[in-house]
Order: sequence, then C-alpha cells, then structure tokens
Amino acid sequence: MRWKIILLLSLSGLITGFLTVFYVPVRFEAAIGMPLYMLCGWLIGRHVVKRHFLHGFITGVISSAIITAVRATYATTFFAANPREAELFAKMSRESGATMVQSMELMSPFAALFTGLILGLFAIAGNMVVRLMGGERL
Repeated sequence: MRWKIILLLSLSGLITGFLTVFYVPVRFEAAIGMPLYMLCGWLIGRHVVKRHFLHGFITGVISSAIITAVRATYATTFFAANPREAELFAKMSRESGATMVQSMELMSPFAALFTGLILGLFAIAGNMVVRLMGGERL
C-alpha cells in the first residue's frame, strides 16, 4: 500500500469540502469532484503498481470523511448556502430525533462507500490509460 499517495490524494476532500461550504452549491459538487477524482485515478494509475482499486477505494473513503468533517465543522454556513440540503437533513432529523449535523454524519458512511467505489473505478481506468500510453511508473 502506498499510504503517502493515498493520504495526499485524500486532501482533495479538503478542496471539495471548503468549496461546497463557502463558494459552490452542493448541486455542482459533481462538477468539482469528477475532474478531481479523474486526476486522482490517473495519479494512482501512474504511481501504484498493483491494487489500483483498493488504493482508489481507500482514497475515496478518506476524502469523503474529510468532506463530511469540513461540512459538519461549518454546518451553519453549509446549510445557509445549501437550503435544499438543509431541508433534507432537517426532515431526517425530525424523523430520527437527531440533530441536522448528526443526520449528516449518519449518511456519511454511505457517501464514503459510493465515493470509494467511484474513485476505485477511476484508479483502474487511470492504470489502463497509463498502460495504453506506455507511461512509466514513478
């Protein structure tokens, strides 16, 4: 396992987290996340010799946890900037008896699994691209 690259690429979660809290509505998160995850997938394909999916999956899970941590830390600002998300988590909190932040944290593992699967697949694709281009591993 190349933990250094996993942890460095997981910092993309900081970028996405802060952008969705302060600048970009969540509905545009995919426009930010997909290019970042494509780049991460290519970098994993370029720097990792084997277990590409596992490296991508772990990177995605950690990245998603960082996104949730940033949003939970700045929950008031996040919910003010994203009223649709606020309404969704308010409804969940009424039904479950949890706070809105707790509801967000309860949904986090599902988002982490989804993000991990996506980034794992991008890592496999990144490896294929590197091999097709005849690129050297670093």
